[in-house]
Amino acid sequence: MTNNKNDSLEEKLNGFLTKKAKIISICLCVAVAAALALAFLISSSNKSTEKDLAFIQNIEANLKMTEEKPADTSDEKTAEENKAEEVKSFSADEALSQLEPYTAKSGVTGVRANMLAAEIHYAKKSFDKAAESWVKAAEADKSPYTAPLCYFNAASAYESIETPDTQKACENYSKAAEYEEFEMIDRALFNAGRTNEQLGKTEEAKAFYEKLAEKDNAASWANLAKSRLIALEINK
Repeated sequence: MTNNKNDSLEEKLNGFLTKKAKIISICLCVAVAAALALAFLISSSNKSTEKDLAFIQNIEANLKMTEEKPADTSDEKTAEENKAEEVKSFSADEALSQLEPYTAKSGVTGVRANMLAAEIHYAKKSFDKAAESWVKAAEADKSPYTAPLCYFNAASAYESIETPDTQKACENYSKAAEYEEFEMIDRALFNAGRTNEQLGKTEEAKAFYEKLAEKDNAASWANLAKSRLIALEINK
């Protein structure tokens, strides 16, 4: 009789996690705008850096014009319209090609270039490449303003691949969870626990869940962590 009750509780908990999987793990672009703004604010006054950032911003602007500009089928076009048509033909592949020299740089230039490259790859559903770019962005400058968000997005992208790379997702959620300043640290902690659990690393999973369960300002996530701790104890 007791075993049936335990099985029922475990099924309910797992069912909840299955239903909420996308909400729990895919939080891409949350706070991205704020992080990018901060990336610009923390940039040095170095003229070379300013020039690099301006070029990267221009690539992003051209991409947005490509996405938003409606096709013009009229025969008569002004010089300005012809220029707009040239911009309209600017492709994601061209953007990635132009970004390549900047993605190898460190500091805010490398952060910004790799974040934009990651967004382009993700839009193309090249989730593995998006993840790699987010990791490079995080490692270009391990600032608490951008690094944890990049690690978190990398982890989410690794889970979005057709055959998810749970190991790499786990590694990056764990890195994001190291930043106490990270606004989504509660999600990072839970996902680090969840992916460790999927990998069969029960003790590691429990450590993340327990840390989250002790947080006072993350009630809903703390409750979810406590539920997983109960489930792990039942299985034990």
